[in-house]
Amino acid sequence: MNALLADLKSALKQLRARPGLWATIIVTLALGLGANIAVFSVFQRLLLEPLPFQDGDQLLMVYNSYPKNDLEFAGTSVPDYLDRREQVDAFADIGMFTYETMNVLSSGEADRWQAMKATPSLFSTLGVKPVMGRAFTDQEADARNRVVVLGDGAWLKLFERAPSAIGQQIKMNGESWQVIGVMPPQFQVPGYRGFDADMYIPFGFTPEQRSDNERGHEYSLSIARLKPGATLEQAEQAMSAIVARNGARAPAEYKAFWDQAGFTGKARNLREFAVGDTATTIRLLQWSTLLVLLIACANVANLMMAASTARVREYAVRSALGAGLWRLARQTLVEATVAAALAALLGLAIGHLMLLGFVEMGAGSLPFGFQASVLSAENLLALGGGTLIVAMLIACLPIFAVMRRSRELGLKDAGRGSVGNRATTRLRSGLVIAQLALSVALLISAGLLMRSYARVLAESPGFDGDGVWSATIALPSERYADDNARRAFFTRLSAELKQMPGLTEFGMIEGLPFSRGGGMASYSIEGRKTSVDQPMPHGNIRIADEGFFQTMRIPLLRGRYFETSDTELSEPVAIVDQVLVDKYFADVDPIGQRITNDDTDGEDVTWYRIVGVVGTVKTASLDQNVIKETYYMPMRQVPANMSSIVVRSNLPSEALAQGLRERLRRIDPEQPIYDISTLDARILSALGSRRAPMALIGVFAGSALVLSVIGLYGLLNFLVGQRHGEFGVRLAMGAQASDLFRAVLSQGGRLIALGLVLGVLLAAYVGQWLRAQLFGVGAFDLLTFVSVLSTLGLTGLLACVLPARLAARVDPMRVLRAE
Repeated sequence: MNALLADLKSALKQLRARPGLWATIIVTLALGLGANIAVFSVFQRLLLEPLPFQDGDQLLMVYNSYPKNDLEFAGTSVPDYLDRREQVDAFADIGMFTYETMNVLSSGEADRWQAMKATPSLFSTLGVKPVMGRAFTDQEADARNRVVVLGDGAWLKLFERAPSAIGQQIKMNGESWQVIGVMPPQFQVPGYRGFDADMYIPFGFTPEQRSDNERGHEYSLSIARLKPGATLEQAEQAMSAIVARNGARAPAEYKAFWDQAGFTGKARNLREFAVGDTATTIRLLQWSTLLVLLIACANVANLMMAASTARVREYAVRSALGAGLWRLARQTLVEATVAAALAALLGLAIGHLMLLGFVEMGAGSLPFGFQASVLSAENLLALGGGTLIVAMLIACLPIFAVMRRSRELGLKDAGRGSVGNRATTRLRSGLVIAQLALSVALLISAGLLMRSYARVLAESPGFDGDGVWSATIALPSERYADDNARRAFFTRLSAELKQMPGLTEFGMIEGLPFSRGGGMASYSIEGRKTSVDQPMPHGNIRIADEGFFQTMRIPLLRGRYFETSDTELSEPVAIVDQVLVDKYFADVDPIGQRITNDDTDGEDVTWYRIVGVVGTVKTASLDQNVIKETYYMPMRQVPANMSSIVVRSNLPSEALAQGLRERLRRIDPEQPIYDISTLDARILSALGSRRAPMALIGVFAGSALVLSVIGLYGLLNFLVGQRHGEFGVRLAMGAQASDLFRAVLSQGGRLIALGLVLGVLLAAYVGQWLRAQLFGVGAFDLLTFVSVLSTLGLTGLLACVLPARLAARVDPMRVLRAE
């Protein structure tokens, strides 16, 4: 113990003696450790930490699937949920939920809140209870009682977390609701991304919802808990059996559609469902940060080996006085451990800042209400273990150099301050080559992602969103219960917007691109029959007014847009996109043809005559391959309860938002307008899963480049210092300064060339992992490879110039006098 304390004091003395060197070492390691702990904190929360539910690994997301219709994931209808609740023996419990927008009146102002409409069994399935009050009961759900369980955020906002909230009334959608409970902080049910619930209300079923007529109305999600010993496969087999039994008694058209679409019930582990593609992003970032840390360790190991040069006399004297080689090696290990520990402390602060930026860019948004933190016990334990590994990595090569020195060699060379044996030089050169190779792999990865992102941005969404603002309105069904009420509201809103100063164009749509809303539905084409082995037409359905297409600059390819004359009293009409035309009207004129999504039999079917064909619009992401057709219906004929307003305006954003609110207040003071944003911002938000990893890997790659170049410069500078006497003698014997310049430059060039070759091989291997992240760019994109190799090669050669100039400027007379 005394020996270790002595080594610790000696290490601290070294830090004080050479603060510049050790500050460089600590900061270099802190950057690598900080980046790793930031990414690991998200990785640990997403993939390692137990779910915040009782026996979370037993939970499944249960849904319908139509693989032959290119729809792997659909929601769940009420009859499907009831079938699975009663007939799937593998399920211990199952709950169902959907989302409903609630207009909450608080302090005289209307605000929009997100409610989760849930069956009482959802809470028991998850194994979570309210922290205060109670959840609603089956009787309350069946009776459609107006009771509400608040989330922690809603409890804070409405009642400042006062216990007296239980039993209080709040006004939502124009009616009074009684607060009966409060859920735990950070509690969230994993569902659709971006739909985090502020409150929970009962989901009760009407007789109509329980009937077979409701099948196909899949606007809900289900979460089930497996019985002990049951498997996901058993649950899926049971759901397939239910489909077969229902098909045997279903009307022929139902059975035909199910067969055509490959309809079945599916289940997926809840963690896998909630995490989705984010896991791939996190693993990619974790790989990148590990490479940065390895480069930092190689750089620091080189610095520590260089630092041992100045201490050769100390080592020689201590060895002569009886200190064994292990004693000298232990001192080096203690110094490395102290530096790594200080770097870890600084790395915590750096990691915290990186994590904030990570989450801000959208890549760190976590399901289940998780909040990532670098200060969790698991992260601190991982950081401690990583710090010890780093200490050993950066100390092993300096220790190797110490162990190779004999007592006699140390005394002989101490006078000249040389430690430069060939083995040590080869080791240091190998470290520089490794740094360069890892940097090449990182830079090429970053380059491929940047090129992909540029290709995605260059993709047309099918409309011109430049200068277009959007906002959303959700009408409560309690006050707008039928088509006439909704139609009157939007007709009056259209009149108000026409009178609003500063608006040049406006339109409305249910299902705005790059936003929430919109749905999918099967449809039929008049006069066209589908065979059993052919999928029934199935596509996106949107409800738009007469101003939407012009405001969005969606091109009209044939026919006409909707007009104000397309009302409930005129013939039902529709507009279709080019994808639908290519699928079903390639050889005929679609104008005048009729389609319907009405499943009513006989003469009661409502047919919609196609009056226009418009360009294809991307709905979710610029990199999506549009395979689903879209058909539009006029809002004056089919009024929706939710609509997005799109406007072109010369008003400042604040004035525009205030103007929209004032116009809406004239129609309904209790109706909020929300989600005000530009379409460009919505598009960029949809690209968050690409932008965040690209930006972060770009930062990591840039850091790796700087560290590698510094390492190359440091090695050559060290070697020039070691050969100072040799260069002086060569100059004295007639060598030219340019010869020495070329010799050093050539030595650096060989290191660079080896690093680039190995880096290309590593990048080729890593590129296979990146294929799923690339768009419009191959994993072996020639431009990216050439650009990275040229940049790193030229930067590396520039780093060689200064040491080469130092070699060329050696004063031979001074060297000879010193010898």
